Amino acid sequence: MSILSVGLVCNLSAISFSTDLDNEATVQQAIDISCLREVNPQQLVDVEIASEDWGTVQYANAPVIDGHFLTDHPRQLLKETNHSFNVLTGFNLNEGYLFLIYGSPGFDPRTESNINRDQFKAGMKRALKSVTDLKSDSALETLTRAIEFAQTNGIGPNDTYANLTIPVVPLRDSSTPESFYRNLLDDIVGDLNFNCPTVELLDEIVSHSGGGQDSKTCLYNFAHRSSQNPWPHWMGVMHQFEIEFVFGLPLNNKLNYTTYEKDLSLLMMMRWANFAKHG
Repeated sequence: MSILSVGLVCNLSAISFSTDLDNEATVQQAIDISCLREVNPQQLVDVEIASEDWGTVQYANAPVIDGHFLTDHPRQLLKETNHSFNVLTGFNLNEGYLFLIYGSPGFDPRTESNINRDQFKAGMKRALKSVTDLKSDSALETLTRAIEFAQTNGIGPNDTYANLTIPVVPLRDSSTPESFYRNLLDDIVGDLNFNCPTVELLDEIVSHSGGGQDSKTCLYNFAHRSSQNPWPHWMGVMHQFEIEFVFGLPLNNKLNYTTYEKDLSLLMMMRWANFAKHG
């Protein structure tokens, strides 16, 4: 976060420097910290979401390349390092829905959120804002038609679902054009912000880092919907909903998780701990 983003002007004469501040970077750090201490806490809350509009998924306190803690883009740092990495990471079945319900046209957890084609186009334009700006209506329409063609073998969502090229997840109901677009937008947001970047990260670690051959990576795809999930069933297995299993929440008998979920949680805790210990 930039100090300027909170509209604060530092009074440099009011800052007292200790004798060990013998370089420019340390002096600047002291100035930044002093400025932050003078800011009204509510101002920090108001700007914790990145000032740049990233589209559907907003990032709170997004990291920046500051030349000190983060000296370069992580991709470049991976290429330059000689270290190996043990990384366990993954994604959930429905990564997009948790973000789509906050402002994407037609999405509301109090309804089935069966969006129509126009709402899908508006949602896709918002979702893709971080990578491209679809200012042209014709470009947006062309992209929509290409996606429809690819996902229905050229038949179109209004005709039939018998020849979908992608499997219909049992948690979903793709029997109508509206739920087709809803589910498709979840896939787009999830792939763009989580699934593809996760796979790309592991590929970078294994292929390009100096110690890549010695790196150990593990990728998971969590597809179990918790019996205690309070969100609508159509939202499926949402972003971050594997965390309760990693930390053993189902083992609390007062919370009424199923026997299967208790076993699943124990298995995940064992796998996570073993990876942390042995790689």
